[in-house]
Amino acid sequence: QIKELDGVKKAQSFHATVQDRLDHIEKRLGDSVDKHAEELAAAHAKIDQLRGKVSEEKIAREKHHTGVSESLKQELSKREKDHHASVDERLIYLEGLVGDSADKHTKDLDSHKAEHSKLVQEVKARDSQHSSLGERISYLETLLHDSAENHAKELAAAAAKMDQVHSRVVEERSVREQHHMQVARMLSQDK
Repeated sequence: QIKELDGVKKAQSFHATVQDRLDHIEKRLGDSVDKHAEELAAAHAKIDQLRGKVSEEKIAREKHHTGVSESLKQELSKREKDHHASVDERLIYLEGLVGDSADKHTKDLDSHKAEHSKLVQEVKARDSQHSSLGERISYLETLLHDSAENHAKELAAAAAKMDQVHSRVVEERSVREQHHMQVARMLSQDK
């Protein structure tokens, strides 16, 4: 009887540790989700920052373009007045101005494209981590479900044993009462 009661107590204490484990797993999952959400928000902030830089670069390029256009107009005006340089020399000079400006902007644009590509890859990597997190959660849910089923089976087995013990105790009490009654009869007959 004592062993069976100890078994029931152990099953109940196991139930408490399952709850503690479940609370711990839920806390860890919540912490992990929060961390990934922060990282994703940081990645989006970087993308927004890069977009801002690209916009600033576009504005700067347009200002520069306006400045170059003004310089070209002034230079053309000067050249027309002077008529000293030939058309070929003027074209070579202008192509040099435009070519230098275009090269600079091409390098800047390539640099921004590379940074953007890197940020996009980081976002994709974080997204893939989120999908693997879902798979892990599904696995843990399955594991917890299986554990709960096993626990329910063990509790049912313990309840069945308790019913058997109770039946034996009732039977033993009945036999003992009959025996006491027989002994009492025998003692009363002997008097």
